[in-house]
Amino acid sequence: MLQGVAEAANYLLAEMNYEIAIQKALATFGAAANSERIYLFQNHPHHLTGDMAMSLQFEWTKTGTPSCQHLWQNQSYQTSGLERWYNNLSIGQPISRLLQEFPTTEKQLMSRDKIQSILFVPLGLDEDFWGYLGLADCTSQRHWSTHEKSSRLTMAAIISGPRQRQQVEEEFVTKPCMTYLPVCPIPCSLTIYLPKQ
Repeated sequence: MLQGVAEAANYLLAEMNYEIAIQKALATFGAAANSERIYLFQNHPHHLTGDMAMSLQFEWTKTGTPSCQHLWQNQSYQTSGLERWYNNLSIGQPISRLLQEFPTTEKQLMSRDKIQSILFVPLGLDEDFWGYLGLADCTSQRHWSTHEKSSRLTMAAIISGPRQRQQVEEEFVTKPCMTYLPVCPIPCSLTIYLPKQ
């Protein structure tokens, strides 16, 4: 598992294209974690209501496992009945459950995607909860160990580095060049959520 995290981190550090880096890292980490799916969800205001919503930005699936990315776009936490996910993840609390342990509304969504067990860990950047990393098993009921949760939290923290780099690059493009001076690269400030004892 640690080898998978190290290889994924190398992609994130060496590849300058954000999307390519994330896709390679998720594929490496998903295979190392022996999961059927690995997701990266991003929070954003809903395009119609302005409510807090999330969209599945990146997804890796094991060969033979269908994608569900199109089903998780512009999902309002409130109208989808997923407020509990946001409340828990926003305070750094991972979500780890088997299908039968989810409340009814959440269980229906998990069943739709053929998920038997899932682990979500929050993504934080400068104290901002901007999304979460998810791993799913679709063929077995998997109980995630403390070690497995910790490795996923480490991966989540590593992913936030390229995210900040992307934000800086976007800001550079959208603002006049005259406002920038040659400086050293901006250091990343990551928030690493640790499991609560």
